[in-house]
This record gives sequence, structure tokens and C-alpha cells, in this order.
Amino acid sequence: MTGTPGDASGRNCYDELFDRLSVRSSTPLAVESVAEAYLDGKPQVLRKKRTTRRERDRLFWTSRPVIECPSESWNSEVMVLALALARSPGDDARNEELMRTSWCLATVAAWCAVLGLDDHYGLLSRGATTSYNKVCAQLWHPTIGWTERWYFGGAMDFGDAEAPYALPANVEDMRQRITDFVKRPEYDWVETSPSRTLGLFGLDFVACRHFRVPVPASAWYRSRTESKIAA
Repeated sequence: MTGTPGDASGRNCYDELFDRLSVRSSTPLAVESVAEAYLDGKPQVLRKKRTTRRERDRLFWTSRPVIECPSESWNSEVMVLALALARSPGDDARNEELMRTSWCLATVAAWCAVLGLDDHYGLLSRGATTSYNKVCAQLWHPTIGWTERWYFGGAMDFGDAEAPYALPANVEDMRQRITDFVKRPEYDWVETSPSRTLGLFGLDFVACRHFRVPVPASAWYRSRTESKIAA
């Protein structure tokens, strides 16, 4: 990335990146990609000089991606992290706390249980109580009303976070947990999908990708229960 207020181009480097990304992706995705670059400490060099945290903060928070940020993007994980970072500049302890939540840990562990990868699940379960016992695993589940926003952005306003998402030591306990969850109608994303009723269920997954919303666990949990029934 090049350019900064006051240089020859008169452009903010984050504005330039946003413009390039907007050509091939939606505005929300472009905004979140710029925010990811900011959180990654980029650009590290401008005009052959290393940038400081203060310079990057000033550039990012005065850039168009922030000023014109769509409402749904403020609910994204990356923008929440950017806001939290701005509220605690230089607070390394607070920033470390923000990184102690993980959707990946809960998702991968559950998939291991679903796919019968018992050894892999065991490693994750033990790690959750030892090596990374300070990480809070969690999953997000859409609730009643999710269809109002799913296809337009901001769907994560309609849901519950299952946190902490404890990983039982016994993988069979995890499988029973999955089976019990699928029976709960208030979290049945598949059955309440209007696009599925019309034979267009794929639209829900397109929306997941477009708005960076995780595919609800109730959908892929079913691969465990349905395969069990088929067997």
C-alpha cells in the first residue's frame, strides 16, 4: 500500500486499498478486508519509512472505509476488534484478552466428532484444558427472526452465542450434545429457511459467504444425525 495524507498523491493508503478491493468485491467485504490489513499492522512501510502504530491509527480512522462503513460491517468480528483496539491503544493485556475467543476451536472440535475423527477430537479436548485453556471456544446460532436480515446483512443481530463452548473429554458426550441440539426447534436454521421451501436453499449459503456469516452449526450438525439414521 502506498500513499498517505500530505504526500504527492494526497491519498490515504487505506482509501487506495479500499478502491482496489471494491472493484472485485462488495462494499462490506472491501471494508472488512481493509480492517484486516489495519489489524495486521499494514502498511509497515510508507514512502520508504516504517510506520508507527499511531500513524496507522490516524490513517485508518480517517479513511473512507471507516467513514462510509455499512451498518452490517460494524457487527463483523474484524470491525469489533478494530474498535476494541482503538479503545485501548497500547494496552497489550486487553488486546490479548480479545484474542482469547475462538469460533474455530468449537467448529473444528465439533466437526471431528461428526466425522468420527476421535483421536483428533481428543487432542483438541485435552488442549482446551491445558495448552490453550484460556481460549473461550464459542459458536453462534441464529434464532427466530434471522430471515429478516440474512439476505441483506446484519443477520448476526438475530442469534445467541453459545459460550463458553466446553469440549467434553469423551467424544461420545460431544456427539450426544450434537444430537440433542438438533432437536431444538428454536435453533433449526434448515427447517425455518424460506429459500429451502422454494427449492433455493443454496441462497442461504451464498449469503453466508457474501456477508461473512458462519454456516449455522444446526446445518452441519445434521450430517451426524442423518448419517446415523441412514446407517
